[in-house]
Amino acid sequence: MAKKNNWKETKEIILASVILGFVFGAAYNSGEVFNKFLWIKNYLQQVFLSLFFLFIFAKTTKSYALTKGVKTTFSIWNSKRFGFPKGAVLQKTSIQWGIILPLFIALFSKGKLFFSGIISPEFTTLPKKRIGKKYAEPTEKETANIAIIGPMVLTLLAILLSSIKNPDLNNLTLIPFSIAFCTMLPFPKLNGLITYIYGPVKYVFVMVFIISAFYLIKVLTPIQSLIFGLISALIILALNYIISFAKD
Repeated sequence: MAKKNNWKETKEIILASVILGFVFGAAYNSGEVFNKFLWIKNYLQQVFLSLFFLFIFAKTTKSYALTKGVKTTFSIWNSKRFGFPKGAVLQKTSIQWGIILPLFIALFSKGKLFFSGIISPEFTTLPKKRIGKKYAEPTEKETANIAIIGPMVLTLLAILLSSIKNPDLNNLTLIPFSIAFCTMLPFPKLNGLITYIYGPVKYVFVMVFIISAFYLIKVLTPIQSLIFGLISALIILALNYIISFAKD
C-alpha cells in the first residue's frame, strides 16, 4: 500500500512538472520564424527544471515534517465540492485548481504571467513518531514551520542560483521563486493558508523575504540579496508589530 501511495504521489509531481513546463515555456521565442525543435527543447528543459525544484520542495517538506512526527503527502492542488456526476446521486467531485489556474493564467496572459501553486500538502500525524514529544499532535508552531520550510528552501536556492549567468538555462531562478511565492498565497490547502492560520507572523516574514529577494537578485549579489532580503522582512515584521500595538 505504501509503495502504491508513493507511486501515486510521484505521478502527481511529474504531472505538475509537465504542466509547469508549459506554463514557463509557453511564451518562448525561438526567433522570427517559429522553430518547433527549439520550442520543444526549451519545453523539456522547463519540465526538468520544474521537476527538480518540485522534488526539492516536496523532499525538504517531507523530511522536516518527519522530524516532527508528521507524514506529508503531495498531490495536485484541488478542492472538493458536491455535485451530481452520476444521475441523481449526490457525490463529492474534485476541482483540479492546480491544473486549471496555471494553464488558464498562462494562456490568458500569453505566457507573461505565471501561477505555480500546483501541488498541495496533506499532513498526517504519526503517533509513534510523536512519542517523547510534549504533545500528541503537532503544535501550531510546528505546523507553520512545516508549511514554510519548502518555500524558504526554494527561495534560498533561487538566490544561490542567481550567480549562474547561463543564457541557455531559461527561468533558472524564476521557477523556484514562482513556486515558493505561489504556494505561499493564502488559498485553501496551499502552504500559504496553513502558515497564515497557524503562524501569521511567520507568514508575513516569509512572503516579504520571497518578494524582496526576487527583486534584489536583479541588482545585487546572492549574499547581498540574502542579507537585505532578511532585513526587509524584519523591518516589515517590526512595522506590523508597531501597527498592531498602536491599534490595541
